[in-house]
Amino acid sequence: MPKFFIDSSCISQNSVTLYSDDFFHLCKSLRKTEGDFITVCDKKGFDYHTRIVHIENDCAKLEILEKYPSYTELPFDVHIFQAVPKGTKMEWIIQKNTELGVSSIIPFDSERCVSKLSGKEEKKITRWQKICDEAAKQSGRSTLPKIAKPLSFDEAVCALKQHDIYFVAYEGSLNHQLKEVLLSKAPVKSIAFMVGSEGGFSPQEAAIFDEMKIPTVTLGKRILRTETAAMAISSMIIYEIGDVNQTFN
Repeated sequence: MPKFFIDSSCISQNSVTLYSDDFFHLCKSLRKTEGDFITVCDKKGFDYHTRIVHIENDCAKLEILEKYPSYTELPFDVHIFQAVPKGTKMEWIIQKNTELGVSSIIPFDSERCVSKLSGKEEKKITRWQKICDEAAKQSGRSTLPKIAKPLSFDEAVCALKQHDIYFVAYEGSLNHQLKEVLLSKAPVKSIAFMVGSEGGFSPQEAAIFDEMKIPTVTLGKRILRTETAAMAISSMIIYEIGDVNQTFN
C-alpha cells in the first residue's frame, strides 16, 4: 500500500489533506481514485490507514480509518559519520542505509577524501535528502532520517563521542571486534560510527582516534569499499542487537 509522509498540520480530527507534490504523486503517478486506500505517516512514529473520499483540483481529502504506532523503526538510533566519497557513491550509501533503518547520515571531510567539501553543499544536501526520503517511503519507514550539514574531521570526531556507543571502522585496528563494542553498554539510545573515504583514514587521523580514546574496530580480514562498509556495519548492528531486543528499548 502506498505510504506518504505528512506534516501534522495536514491532519484535522478524522481527516487528512494532501497537497502539492503528494497530491500530484497520488493522482498522477499512482492514479489513485476516490475509494482507494493509502497509508500516511506523521513522521512522529504513527501511521494512519486512510481512504480517499474526495479529489479536488489541487488537493485530496482522506478519511482516517485507523491510527496506530509504526513498528518499522529500530528501538535505538543509528548515526553514520561518512567521509564523502567521489561520484554518486554517497547516494547509494544514503539509499541503502535508509532502507536498513539508520536515523541520520553526517557527511564529513577527511584527509584522504578525493571529493573535497567546498562549504557550498546546499544543492547536494537537498538532493541527498530527497534520495533519503524516497528510500524511507519505499521501505515503509515511519520517520525520515536526516542528512546533516557536512562537518570537518575535527567536528565529526567531537560529534561522534556524544552518543552512547561510538566507534570507527578502521582496517588497521587490532584493538576491538565490533561485537565487543556493541555489547559494551546497555541500555543505549544511540549508536554512532565513522567510515572513511576511498583511501581510508591517514595515520595522523588514526592517532587522533587513539588520543581521544575512540574505539576502532575491524570488519574482518577483507578491506571493504567505503560504499560497502556502512551498510555492512548497519546490518551487523541489527543482527547483533536486533529490532526488538527489549534491553535496548
